[in-house]
Amino acid sequence: MLAELGINSPSEEDLSALRYIVEAVSRRAGFMASAGITALLKKMDYRDVVIAIDGSVFRYHPHFPNIMRSRYFKSGGNVELNNIPFPNLCIPYMVFFSVG
Repeated sequence: MLAELGINSPSEEDLSALRYIVEAVSRRAGFMASAGITALLKKMDYRDVVIAIDGSVFRYHPHFPNIMRSRYFKSGGNVELNNIPFPNLCIPYMVFFSVG
């Protein structure tokens, strides 16, 4: 990634800065996704909902599901993340949200 930016031999400081930026963007994305889901569920007055989530960030980022879960807990809800295979659909995760 740094080579694409023209940084061929990054220093420890460069790597640290990149890690900080990536973590901040990931955390913000998880918070925004959770905020949107929370707002919709509260507006629709749903208590228990199953939502399908797909996408490379949710699937491959090592902490993204936990980021979403922690933010949703802080808003008073409960989340169960389950990897449920659906052979006819390309949906890797079904997420159970419960509004408290």
